[in-house]
This record gives sequence, structure tokens and C-alpha cells, in this order.
Amino acid sequence: MGRKAFSTTEVQTTAATVAYERIKNDILTGRLEPGLKLRIDQLETFYEIGSSPIREALNRLTAESLVDRQEQRGFYVAKVSVQELREIVKTRLWLESIALRESMANADQRWEDNLVLALHRLSHTKRSLSEMEYKLNPEWETRHAVYHDALIANCG
Repeated sequence: MGRKAFSTTEVQTTAATVAYERIKNDILTGRLEPGLKLRIDQLETFYEIGSSPIREALNRLTAESLVDRQEQRGFYVAKVSVQELREIVKTRLWLESIALRESMANADQRWEDNLVLALHRLSHTKRSLSEMEYKLNPEWETRHAVYHDALIANCG
């Protein structure tokens, strides 16, 4: 059927990355709700990806605290706590404001050029793929992250 031959490792790595990105997106957009049990067999069918890549993706998401793993019970979408969210946002704001102040104090032409370029690219990218409803635009997400990285790139 003209399929490209891959080594076993290459296929699993690629499939695991695809599974990771798709499951993460579905968690972040609310398609997979907090507290939902993530059954391997159901995820295999839904994402059309084998069990090993699904398990690898779930373990990566566990490391990011987007998925909880309970001994002998399986994987669950991490529950959301308003108090935890407040603490995380507060801490992130503290750290990023310090990093931004340091970056600005160390400002040079290269930093400013990179910042302007990142903002230009971000401002010319639609946030949503749909005009009718919010649909995650991966390109916008990437450019948004690049812009924020550029802001604090000179903090040392």
C-alpha cells in the first residue's frame, strides 16, 4: 500500500507524541473533563493509536499534572481546584514579573528586535481556527509562547 517503513522505536515515538498532543489539547479545551477516567482501550479507539503510545502520552501528561495516575485504578483527567489555580497564577505572575524586569534591565538591540518580530508574528496569527466558535489554533499557541519567551529572554 505504499507505506513508509519505520523502525518500531520511530513509530512508537511518533505515535506517542501525536497521542500526547491530542490528549493534552482535549484536556486543555475541556473536551476531556476534570475527573474523567481515561480508559486505555477507549482512548485507543477514539484516537486510533495503540496502547503503548497512549500509556506513554498519559505518563507524560501525569508529569505535567494534567493527568492523575491512581495505583490499581488507572488514569484520570486531573481535577481543577480554584485555590490551586490562584496559587499557580500568583506564583507565575511573581516569577514572570521578576524575569521581565531583569530582561528589560538587560535590554539590547538584539533582544528588542527579537521581541518586535515575535509580537509582529503573533499579531498576524488568528487565535481561533473558526470564526463561529473558539477552536484552538496551534500556530497561535506556538507564536504566543515564542512571544512570552522573547519577553523574558534577556533575564539571565
